[in-house]
Amino acid sequence: MKFKVWDEKNKMWLDEEWVQYAVKSNGELIEIFDKKAVDSASHLKPVYSTEKTDKNGVELFEGDIIKGIGQDRLGNDVLAIIKKSDSGAWSLHGNHDDALIYWLDQIEKIGTTFENPELLENK
Repeated sequence: MKFKVWDEKNKMWLDEEWVQYAVKSNGELIEIFDKKAVDSASHLKPVYSTEKTDKNGVELFEGDIIKGIGQDRLGNDVLAIIKKSDSGAWSLHGNHDDALIYWLDQIEKIGTTFENPELLENK
């Protein structure tokens, strides 16, 4: 399962070339150094790939903010967030919830909830 790591304390993506991580069965992320777990890394959040791409070929991850599923009554783009449902399926959460798979040829990633929370303000 492919994932990237968001450092909530430093507000940045971690470079996978410098640090290696493992995800325990409970979802907890641990840092690996010299083949030993050294840190319970509670400030690090694994962000999983959907293994799908948007209409521009950009890989989509949970927490990505997308547009392209329509417009509101004022003509503004409707935005949605990619989340994993309780059933394990990837879905879009916004003004209306729907399965991600139905929109792949129309949606475009415009940011992430980690780096661009301001995109969701007043939505």
